[in-house]
Parts: sequence; structure tokens; C-alpha cells
Amino acid sequence: MGKVWYRLPLWAEKEFGPWSLCGGMGYTVVPQVGYQNFLYGGVLLKREVSKRLELSAELFSHAREGYAAAQTEASAMVDAGGYYHFKAEGWQLLFAYGHSVVGQTENYGYLGLYKTWGRDWEKKDAGEETLHGGAI
Repeated sequence: MGKVWYRLPLWAEKEFGPWSLCGGMGYTVVPQVGYQNFLYGGVLLKREVSKRLELSAELFSHAREGYAAAQTEASAMVDAGGYYHFKAEGWQLLFAYGHSVVGQTENYGYLGLYKTWGRDWEKKDAGEETLHGGAI
């Protein structure tokens, strides 16, 4: 039977105009037979193209995850993707495609519908909090 994995990340982000640069690294603790603890990290450059569209490119790497994992060897990957923010508040379309450039061969694609809700920490009026799309 599987056990819970723990990720211990440390990430930072800097925004400058319509651009964002974020990156960091972390350590994954895997208390399961056939797997091992491993480091991971990456850097991402994102551009807000319009109010509705954000595009990004990322370099991401992970160490060996163990002989029972699909990623038995280390790998570094490059991917590109983004978000499309629908008019309906809190709804986004996420998309990405990436492949390895060093190490174990990996390819992946992602297309997902994403909904956020909760407290929006931006103030509409002085001292007034609003509730609408935004991660908690």
C-alpha cells in the first residue's frame, strides 16, 4: 500500500511589468519501498500577453526517484504553456507541453480546466475585502 509523499519547497517570484520570473528548489521525502528521497528545482519566465492570456517557459529538473518510479533516473526538462482566463471569474484553462533535454527521456502534455475561489486579498475600496475568484 502506498504512503504519503512530502514536498518541502522553497520558491521565490519577482514581477517586473508584465513579466514574472520565479524559481526555486525543494526536497521530496518518499517513505515507500522502491522509491528514494530526491531534490527538484526549476525556473520559470512568464509574460502577461493580455488580461486573459499568460504564456510561460520553464526549465525543471529532478533527481532519481527510485527504481519503482517511472522516473528511475534524473532528468531536466523544458516546457512551454500558459493560462487562459475566462470571463467567468475564477475559471482558467491551463495548458503545457514539455520534454526532457538531459537525462531520462520524458514527454508530457497537460490541458486542464481550473477553478479558484475564496477570498480575494485585493481591496476594492479602502479597507473592504471582496469575495470572488482567487486562490485561498
